[in-house]
Formats: sequence, C-alpha cells, structure tokens
Amino acid sequence: MEQLTKLLKMLKWDSILTSLLAIFIGVVFVILPEDSAMLLCTVCGVSFIVCGAVALIYYFARGFLFGHLSMLFGIMLILCGVFFITNPVAVSNIFNLIFGLYIVISGCVLLSDAIDCARAGLSGFGWMLASALITVLLGCIVLFGRFDAVMLFAGYALIYDGISNLVLTLIFSRRIRQARQSLRARTVSADFTEKED
Repeated sequence: MEQLTKLLKMLKWDSILTSLLAIFIGVVFVILPEDSAMLLCTVCGVSFIVCGAVALIYYFARGFLFGHLSMLFGIMLILCGVFFITNPVAVSNIFNLIFGLYIVISGCVLLSDAIDCARAGLSGFGWMLASALITVLLGCIVLFGRFDAVMLFAGYALIYDGISNLVLTLIFSRRIRQARQSLRARTVSADFTEKED
C-alpha cells in the first residue's frame, strides 16, 4: 500500500510539472509567435545532444556488455539534436503536429478521468468532461490548422491545457482516485457474486 501511495504522489507531481511546462511553452509561443519555433528547435536540439552525450558516457563508464541500448539511445539522441539545430525550419513545420497530438492525448486522458468519476457517481465530473472536450477540440484545431497564427493559437491551447490539468490535478486527483477504487470494488464485488451463483 505504501508503494502505491508513493507512485500516486509521483504521478501527481509528474502531472503538475508537465502542466507547468505546457504553460511555459504556451507563454513563449504567445509572446514570441514568430521566433518561438526556432528557439524551441535550438533548445530541444541542445537538450537532445546533452542527453545523448550522457547516455554515451553511461555506456562507456558502465561497460560494454549490457549497455548496448544506452549507446544506441545516445547516438539517436545526438543525431536528433543535430537535426533539430541544423534544420529548424523543417522541424518547426511539424510543431503543430507534435503539440496538437500532445493536447489531444491530454484531453483524452482527462476525458477518461471524467468518465470514471461519472461512473462512480462523484460530483464535479461535468466540469472535467467539459474541460476534456474543449481540450480535445483545441488540440484538433492545432493539429489540423493551416493558418498563419497556428503557433500563437498553439500557445493559447497549451496554456489552457496546462492550467486545466494543473487545476484538475490539484482539486480532483483525490476524487479520481476514489472513483477508480470504487469502480474496482464494484467489479470485484460483481465477479465474486457471479462466482457464488
């Protein structure tokens, strides 16, 4: 039980940090809509190169026998980093795809949580459901949008997604956990009743 509690706390903090990162990237997109894609390409490229170098150092420091995946992962990260830095225009053209998919997936996860809360009969699921549907809609607009201000719109969508996820994580995380436990208990109870019959 203690390990489950630690895992849930870790997932909660992971969700909070991801939400804050989405808000930060969204603010950068809104403040610098023209330069944000190029800046993000450079930051991602440098980050990939550093992570790849760390993976290669880990491979050479830990020995060659079991670290072949570290070497492969490190080389791929370095190559991706170099590609991001040397081809920022090509990479920035797919940013609406990347961020659109992220927003749609985030909305679908939120939709799943809202459905779990509704099935468990917990109050407040309507707000979660509405927020999930808005998030999926915004993600689809970013994903399939072919207009000049798509980076600006992606920024607003990321800010909305980050804030809604942050609020839901802080306010509804306990309710979502209760809903899942209630649904599991009902399922186990129904299975037990069927076996008795």
